[in-house]
Amino acid sequence: MLQPNFDISLLPYAKIPSEKWKNAKEEVKKNTKSQPDDIIHAYHEGIDKGMTATEQVLMKSFEDNMKKAFSVSETLCSKISSSKFKINDVFLKANNISSFDVLFVVDAKNYLSDERKEAFSKAREIKKKKTEKLFAINFSFMPSNENINYDNLESDGFIFRYEIKARKA
Repeated sequence: MLQPNFDISLLPYAKIPSEKWKNAKEEVKKNTKSQPDDIIHAYHEGIDKGMTATEQVLMKSFEDNMKKAFSVSETLCSKISSSKFKINDVFLKANNISSFDVLFVVDAKNYLSDERKEAFSKAREIKKKKTEKLFAINFSFMPSNENINYDNLESDGFIFRYEIKARKA
């Protein structure tokens, strides 16, 4: 897998190509009242103007790959849900410009069921189909429980959360 030299710290400035996914970092920025909005807007404009042509091309490639990661994740979510595998949450992490991890938090009773084998099989199938030279995606599953620390998931890089309501619409 090609690993272009790309500053992953630019991730918060990437445009999210789907209304069904929320960026936890962006939500914090929206709710922060410590700086006037015009200063924040000027800062983001400066980031955009300050990018070199190479960084702009890489950012476009990253955004395209992110869009693909969202779409692939939604496809798997739909296929798993149709087999009565209860999904409580879906999180996505960008490892770099071309590699993404997706974490499915599933109902605990489903996690130990036969449907899990089918879900894993579908995940492997989709991963095999969608992995290419400039795009890789990995799927993980964990059982849901009341002790999941969502702040830890976010600090581990899973900053994108699939909106379950949007999925059901």
